[in-house]
Amino acid sequence: MVECNGQRLDHAYTARGDPIRRVILAGLAAKPATLIEIARPFPVSLTAISNHLKLLERTGLVRRPAIEREHHSSLDPQRLGDTAVRLAHYRAIGGSD
Repeated sequence: MVECNGQRLDHAYTARGDPIRRVILAGLAAKPATLIEIARPFPVSLTAISNHLKLLERTGLVRRPAIEREHHSSLDPQRLGDTAVRLAHYRAIGGSD
C-alpha cells in the first residue's frame, strides 16, 4: 500500500513539474474550463494542451467529463488533498522551512 501511495505521489509531482501544467492547475483551481478556455493564454497548439490535460487526468489531478461534445476539466480536490497530507507529513519530520 505504501508503494502504491508513493507511486501516486510521484505521478502527481511529475505532473506538476511542467510550468504549463502548473498554470493549468492554477486556472482550474478558480473554475472548471473547456480545452479552448484553458488553451487561450498559451502559445502552443490545442493538441499540446490536450496532451497536458490527459496527463493531469491520468494522474488523477484533473477530471474531464464529456458534456455533449466538449470535455469540461476541473480539479480533483481529493487527489490534491492526498498530496497535501503527504507534504505536511514530510514538513513535520523535517522541522521548520
